[in-house]
Amino acid sequence: MTEHHPFHSLVHGSASPEVEVPFDLQVRRHAARARQMQAEAMAASLADAWRGLSHGIRASANWLLEQHRRAATRRALMACSDRTLADIGIPREHIHLAARGVDVRDPVAVSEAGLWQRLVASIRRTHERRREQLRVYRELGAYSDRDLEEIGLRRSDVPAIARSA
Repeated sequence: MTEHHPFHSLVHGSASPEVEVPFDLQVRRHAARARQMQAEAMAASLADAWRGLSHGIRASANWLLEQHRRAATRRALMACSDRTLADIGIPREHIHLAARGVDVRDPVAVSEAGLWQRLVASIRRTHERRREQLRVYRELGAYSDRDLEEIGLRRSDVPAIARSA
C-alpha cells in the first residue's frame, strides 16, 4: 500500500473526515476562490461593456449612414426641375419628407409627418412663452411694493401680468 502525504487527499478531492485542514490552508483556498470569482465577474462585466459599446457604435454608424443617405436624396431631389418632380409625384415643399422615406403621394402620411413637426413646434413655442412669463414674473417680483406702486401695480397683479406676457 502506498503512503501519501497528509494533504494528498485534499488536493485530489477525496478528503476523509478524520483529516483536519489547517486554518492557513483554508484561508488560502478561500482567497484563491475569491480571486477566481473576482476574475470571472470582471470578465463578465467587460464582456457586457464590450457588447454595449459595440451596439452603440453600430447604432451610431447606422444613424450616420441614414443621415448621409437622406442628405444625398434631398440634394438630388432639390437639383431636379419642377417638371421632373411633378412627373415623379413629389411637390418641392415635400422633398424633406420624401428624403425621410415618407410616401408623399399619401395625404395621410404627409399629414402625420406634418403633425409631428407641428407638435414639436408647438412644444417649443409653449416652452419659449413659459420662459418669457417666468422672466417677467421674476423681474416684477424683484421690485419692492413701493416700486410696484410707483408704476401703478400691486403685488397681487404680478401673476396676471406675467401670464399675459
